[in-house]
Amino acid sequence: MKQSKAANKEIVIHGVIGDGVLMDLHTHGLDKYNHPEFQVFAPSIYRVSAVRLLNSLAEAIINKDEKFKANENCEWGEWGIFTFTEYEKGILSIIPILPECDCCKDGKHGEE
Repeated sequence: MKQSKAANKEIVIHGVIGDGVLMDLHTHGLDKYNHPEFQVFAPSIYRVSAVRLLNSLAEAIINKDEKFKANENCEWGEWGIFTFTEYEKGILSIIPILPECDCCKDGKHGEE
């Protein structure tokens, strides 16, 4: 039986503070598993959750041979639904798909 590996021992998550509000968080090391790296832009206050998401996705790649591709939607536990886009060759950006509220379905967001 394959022993489970912790993503934080196999990959590095690098965070770059941009304008003080948004952070660019991305992985290094997934190429060892023949998989594109991940990148997510997140508000600084959500950095811990974003790191947990990156670790969770990485663990699925490392331990379960999951593969994620550009233009695929993914529902992933507490993080909801998101899609992957190719940021540049070898890097997948994670883009959240926000649920549509009932009023938006009618084209009347915020109207009473």
